Amino acid sequence: MNALGRRGAVKALGRLATPARSLVPPGLLGYEPTTPSSPRESLEADFESLEGLELRTAWHPVFDERYLGLRDELLTTLEGLGARVERRVGILAELHRWSVQGDIDLILTRWAAVYPDADCFFTGLLSQHGGFLAGMLGGGDLETLIAEARLEGDAALRHGLFRRLEERVTDQRLIRPLFHEHAYRFAQPGVEGLRLAVTAPQVRYDEILVR
Repeated sequence: MNALGRRGAVKALGRLATPARSLVPPGLLGYEPTTPSSPRESLEADFESLEGLELRTAWHPVFDERYLGLRDELLTTLEGLGARVERRVGILAELHRWSVQGDIDLILTRWAAVYPDADCFFTGLLSQHGGFLAGMLGGGDLETLIAEARLEGDAALRHGLFRRLEERVTDQRLIRPLFHEHAYRFAQPGVEGLRLAVTAPQVRYDEILVR
């Protein structure tokens, strides 16, 4: 999908949901509470950019269930802007393969990072060396910045490099993060050995004792 198509798709999604502030979640190096704003375009430009656009779209099965309403409203909006939308659903492995092969233009998916290093949000998604969306979005100056940030040992400089990556993602409309999932656990008095982890399994139930 060309830049004009990405602009229209991202703006259409922005009308339907309040997005996350950044690709990097709160609490990690590289996060700031405000995201660089993208240049403003008129609605008329969006209509012109999507007229006759063939948009190959695929989504994770969760968009057939929990996020069905968002998916349908987004695709209906894109079609209303003049795009011809091809629809398909696939598991993560299929979405990754289609991305690498260049078979799709727009992916609606969920994705889990290896916390707590913010590097994973850029390397794991955009790097040409195994990034989930590399076939669609990676390469060029992104790859250079990702490599610099990964090797940088100074926390302040690394934070700045992550911010530059975030600006590239925003300005080029590569990804529109909707939210960062939260997991909650509640324990009553008498529970011993409970330890929470940032990746699955968040709780090792075989280590828990109840007095």
